[in-house]
Amino acid sequence: MRRHTARRPPPSREPAVTSASSPASRRGPASDRPARRVRGVDAVRGLAVLGMVAVHVGNPTAADGSPSWEHLAFAGLASAVFVVVAGVSLALSWPSPGSAGLPTTDPHPRRTTRLLVRAGLLFLLGLLLGLLESPVAVILCHYGVLFALAPALLRLRVRTALAAGVAWTLLGPVAVFALTTLGWSFLGRTAVSVDGRLWTSPAPADLLRPGVLLSDLLLTGYYPVLAWGGFLMLGIGLGRAVEAARDRGELPRAAGRMLAAGAAAWGAGAAVWLALPRDESLRVRISTATGVDLQTLRATLLTGEHALVWLIPDPLWLALAVPHGGGMGEAVRVAGAATALLGLAVLLADRTATVVPSAVASGPLRERASGRVPLRERAPGRVPLRERASGRVPLRERASGRVPLRVLTAPLETVGRIPLTLYVGHLMVLAPLADAGLRGPSAFCADPGWCWNTDVAVLVAWAGCLAVALAFRLCRSRGPLEAGLQAAASAVVGKRGPGPR
Repeated sequence: MRRHTARRPPPSREPAVTSASSPASRRGPASDRPARRVRGVDAVRGLAVLGMVAVHVGNPTAADGSPSWEHLAFAGLASAVFVVVAGVSLALSWPSPGSAGLPTTDPHPRRTTRLLVRAGLLFLLGLLLGLLESPVAVILCHYGVLFALAPALLRLRVRTALAAGVAWTLLGPVAVFALTTLGWSFLGRTAVSVDGRLWTSPAPADLLRPGVLLSDLLLTGYYPVLAWGGFLMLGIGLGRAVEAARDRGELPRAAGRMLAAGAAAWGAGAAVWLALPRDESLRVRISTATGVDLQTLRATLLTGEHALVWLIPDPLWLALAVPHGGGMGEAVRVAGAATALLGLAVLLADRTATVVPSAVASGPLRERASGRVPLRERAPGRVPLRERASGRVPLRERASGRVPLRVLTAPLETVGRIPLTLYVGHLMVLAPLADAGLRGPSAFCADPGWCWNTDVAVLVAWAGCLAVALAFRLCRSRGPLEAGLQAAASAVVGKRGPGPR
């Protein structure tokens, strides 16, 4: 066995700030760095999962016809945030391309193969969920296609990735608009937007119609990859930016910029989203093109209206910020919200970070690995690495106000660690309820008057997700589907090289 030795760097006078869920320092070349979780990313992923559950369980409108709170809060947003966070996770688990630029050959073939295996399994799982005939538009087939594109996108450097993410997010809807208009001109509206779309979640039988399936996945479906790929690319860029900022010790500043830029974009999109239903002339214009009556349109413009495709080729379609409407305004709204949430989560995670003395951050490997900190180096308010790893927090830290932030994000982090298990699990619960005619709140109660209260259904579903996630967390076990994907990828490629988490 060869013994590797490394020169000890000179001690730094500045303390090293590290995340509570990551090692004290990063060593070695980019290709050797292990995959690491970022607590803030787990929390945002958990919020996205709970948001999708709320939209699937609740009804778009209340008994009086007004939009429900869960759709106002999460419709169109939760699924987009889910894809953005996937891009962030991929970037954090994939070696940075460094300063050499885009290589001519794949520098990480094993990682690429593992990711492609996961993409194929996600696609297959999405097809199997299509057999449930659930009223939910399952995203996993589109998710698998996005994962298949990821290895090429992950070879971009941080600035290029960010620029590509912003450009794709803005121009993706334009491409959908242009191709749909072009298709209508040559093939007709029915051939493109009716016969060229599944109108349901992809199922195994759709493999016999490859043209329609491909059209649905890329252009005409609920999550067209041509537009939604921008969210994945944006997430990859944000993940690269977080990684680079953490290496430079500028994570709070970068997170603050993400929060400010995301909030500005979200505010612009939300202003259009909220103002649109109040404009009578625009509602009449949309109603005439789509055939949706004005009374229904007032609510669906806030909660999601899939009939907006018939507004094309009116350029108004691009400006709309309607959940699942597909326009540029909606892309700006949800991408801005995702960016702001990630910035906020990273700031909260950094707020709970431990200031580790430089003697540990740059000291011998055995001290960094064990977390032992000499007593003279422990200043008030600093937590040794071993105490952070065990979860024990001294009383002085509890009094400092850091613990409440951990308590607030802990439930979301727990859910965010088993997203696939919870996503598939709640669909398997909802499918038989829908078959029995008990979709949504009516499945949880017997009194017809009480059944209209969607709050009960959503809270019960959230409690179930938290209970399942907590059970796996207490058992220190990964979710069965997450573990299954990992095992399958390892069986094909081998155990070397961690994959995306």
